[in-house]
Amino acid sequence: MIFKVKLQQWFVANLISDHDVKRAILISSLSDETYILLRNLCVPKEPDTEKFEELMHKLNIHCAPVQSLFTAREKLYHAAQNNTESVGEWAARVRSLANQCSFSQEMLETVIRDIFVVGMPDGKIKDRLKEENATSSQAKFPRLFELAQSKEAVMREKLEKPSSYSEFHRIRENEEYFMESGGKSNNSKGIRVKKCSVCGRNNHISAECRFKNYYCNICKIQGHLAPVCSQKNRTQQKNKFLSARQKKSHYLSEVSESSIQSDTEDENLFWIEEIKKY
Repeated sequence: MIFKVKLQQWFVANLISDHDVKRAILISSLSDETYILLRNLCVPKEPDTEKFEELMHKLNIHCAPVQSLFTAREKLYHAAQNNTESVGEWAARVRSLANQCSFSQEMLETVIRDIFVVGMPDGKIKDRLKEENATSSQAKFPRLFELAQSKEAVMREKLEKPSSYSEFHRIRENEEYFMESGGKSNNSKGIRVKKCSVCGRNNHISAECRFKNYYCNICKIQGHLAPVCSQKNRTQQKNKFLSARQKKSHYLSEVSESSIQSDTEDENLFWIEEIKKY
């Protein structure tokens, strides 16, 4: 009875030991309905003529819930930690259930410890507690409770803060990496940069490019833009080749004229060797 515990602690706090004073405080603390109930329980006597202990006993007998001890222990033995329950909440529930089972003090501590461990779902916390020797003097409930809370805290931190290694590989799997265009990297080792194959920019991946459904102005094929068109590159190479040929022809013509005007064979041979280089 909660009222009884609180009243007794009030007596302790105020250094009250006289039973007549305790009886007077009890009667004056009751509500009208509870006082009428106590008066009926004392018939044919009056409450103020009964001893304090007798009044408390009558209230305990009347207010205490009638419950089978086996039912209370059955609830305790079948208790299991819920998925939403923390270690602290689970421990409090075990204590509450065990407190209704009328165990001796020594047995109560053992039962609370055992139910606390075996009632947990399979996992790292339970495995850690099962490593302890149950017959050891160290395997008391307070220590196992502390171990379980520490393990729970570590697991929570890992879930809230993924490792940088995992994050790095997640990014690598979702981005396309290409060598920087231009034939030369920014250093001698070559720096790998991410580049979109649709538009050529390096601030997003191809799958997220807003131009991925556009048509190329050069090859008219859907899926990329002109700056990254392979046909454009081939055309540029072809134009460079034709331009080089034109330069060679023009240069060859000039060399031929100069060779006619040359006074020595050595000079003609020199220009012929230069032409062969193109």
